[in-house]
Amino acid sequence: GPERVWFIFNHVYDCDVGIGRNSPTGPTGSGGGLYYFVIGNLIHNIHRTGGPDQTITGWKSGAGLRSWDLDVTHYFLNNTIYDVDVGIGSPYNLILYIYNNVIRNTSTQDIVLDNSQRANMSNNIFSSPAKIAWGDGTVRNLTSFKTAYPTQCTLNCKETDPLFVNSVSNDFHLTSLSPAIDAGIDLKSITDFYIDKSCACFSCTVNIIIAFFKRY
Repeated sequence: GPERVWFIFNHVYDCDVGIGRNSPTGPTGSGGGLYYFVIGNLIHNIHRTGGPDQTITGWKSGAGLRSWDLDVTHYFLNNTIYDVDVGIGSPYNLILYIYNNVIRNTSTQDIVLDNSQRANMSNNIFSSPAKIAWGDGTVRNLTSFKTAYPTQCTLNCKETDPLFVNSVSNDFHLTSLSPAIDAGIDLKSITDFYIDKSCACFSCTVNIIIAFFKRY
């Protein structure tokens, strides 16, 4: 497979799974690449057919982002995930970076990882309260999660309303008082390593929201 796979600035909705990576190999057994970037996507109205799966597992459908590929380094950056069964899920021990995302209005969990030993998370906005299952089968709010995993979410993770313009009509731009403005981590250290530095599309903002990129 390709060394780098990118999903950038897509609008995904009305599916069983938003964006998913389901296999580490191709049909002939070839490798699945090295790096997997999911950046700046708007993902909403993602629900499992038949209703939400309430079990605490990353296998389930209804996920905004899901991956089963443990051989690839994953970057889930600057995505808006709204009105889904589960925000981000995986049953495997992924190399995973979850930065600058808004994950709100989830039916079961905001994040559910069956194994989190190689996962990292910072600067995200969650439901109120957050619902995070970080590899041990226990769902925690943000305060309990940070106590249990003190090396995670050390910067600017919040349980708060991001103050979209009108989520009912699918307008996920930020209002002027949004707590997501200037709340993200600068991603240049990650993205500049993999893209031509003449492209400023990832390095010009530290807001936690794709709307700032003016994709519409």
